[in-house]
Amino acid sequence: MTIINDNLPWKVGGAYQDNTIYQGIRLIAHYNLEGERAFEGRPTNLRKLKAIMRKLHVFQQVVDFDPEYPAVPGVVNGPGFAYVPRTPRDKDLAIKIKPSLRFTRLGETLWKLPPML
Repeated sequence: MTIINDNLPWKVGGAYQDNTIYQGIRLIAHYNLEGERAFEGRPTNLRKLKAIMRKLHVFQQVVDFDPEYPAVPGVVNGPGFAYVPRTPRDKDLAIKIKPSLRFTRLGETLWKLPPML
């Protein structure tokens, strides 16, 4: 979806777009944009959304992007994205706040961590 791509907080090359964490964070953006109706007829995507939200809430984590992050078997299928500990600076977002982040006005909504479903 162009709205989500235009408001990504990182410059993510094509090599990272199959990353399961990347796909999960995009599901959060879809949910924040359209609510559960974004997943009508897509039960697998809704299940994946609930799984990433549960992980972020339960383990107090956020998603971060760095090309140096390795793939971790059983956690993430490719390099570039990782779950990292949440800090007060991350506020109520699902993504790691750091100086290199590109944060748009709409991004404040897209990357917010929704309550658990």
